[in-house]
Amino acid sequence: MAENMSEELKGLPEVDEVKELIREVSEILEKEPQLLELENLNALVVGDLHGDYASLKEVLNLWSKNYREDHVLIFLGDYVDRGPNQIEVMVEVLRLKIESPQKVFLLRGNHETKSVSSTYGFREELSRKYPEVHEELYVAFIDMFSKLPYGVCTCGYLLIHGGLAQGFEQPEQLNDIPKSLIDPEDHELALQILWNDPVEYIEGFIPSPRGEGVYLYGPDVTKSFVERNNLKGIIRSHEPCAEGYEFLHEGLTLTIFTCREYSYPISIAVVNNEELKVVIL
Repeated sequence: MAENMSEELKGLPEVDEVKELIREVSEILEKEPQLLELENLNALVVGDLHGDYASLKEVLNLWSKNYREDHVLIFLGDYVDRGPNQIEVMVEVLRLKIESPQKVFLLRGNHETKSVSSTYGFREELSRKYPEVHEELYVAFIDMFSKLPYGVCTCGYLLIHGGLAQGFEQPEQLNDIPKSLIDPEDHELALQILWNDPVEYIEGFIPSPRGEGVYLYGPDVTKSFVERNNLKGIIRSHEPCAEGYEFLHEGLTLTIFTCREYSYPISIAVVNNEELKVVIL
C-alpha cells in the first residue's frame, strides 16, 4: 500500500504550482460572463471526466491531432470526484486554460461545488495527495469553482452541464447568476442548470429523485426553448449513457459522457455550423 501511494504521488505538481494555476485561472474566469457567446466557433465538446485522466489525455491527443487549429475545446464540467486522478485532471485543464484562454472554455458542473466535492472524493483526494496543505488548496479550488461559467452558445447550440430550468426562457438569463456563488443551492436557476435532467414521456417539470429543488423535464420544455431562441438544440452531460451518448427529445438534446468509471463507452461531440457529430472513444 505504501509503495502504491509513493508511486501515485511521484507525478504530482508542486503545491506552489497548483496555487499559481488556481490564481491565474481565477483571474481569467472572473472576467468571463456566465454565458459564453462564441459567435459560431467550431467546437470539440467534452462531457463529465470525474478524475479520468487517461480519457482526458485521449481527448487532448485527438484535439491536438485533428481539431485544434479550427475548433475550440469546451468542457461541460464535473472534472472532480469519484475517479482516481482528480487532481491531475484539474491541473491539466487549468494549464490548458492558461495556455489558450480563448481556445479552451471550462463550464461548471454540479460537482464543482462545496456541498458535493466535500462528499464524493475531491476533498479526500486533496488530503491524501497534499496532506500538509489540503485544506488551503480545497478552499482555493472552491473559490475558483464559484467563478466557472454556466453555459456556452455556439453554432446554434446551447451547451450546459445539466439541463433546462423552470423560468429559464432565454440563454442570456445565465448572466443573472452571480459570480462567486459557492453552492448553487442558494440560487434556483444555477441549481437547476447544474442538476436537472431531460426525460421522455412527461410534460413540463416534475420533481427529480436527485433531491429538493431539482427537476426532470419533458420534450415540450426543450422544444419550446429551442424554438423560442432559434436554436438547433442542447448539448449536455451529467449522466452516463449505456451507448456512450444519447439523443433525447426528438434529437433536440444530446447527452455525452467522457468518463470510463461507469464501464460504458465514452464520447465527445464535434459541432460546427453544418453538423453535430458524436465521436465514440
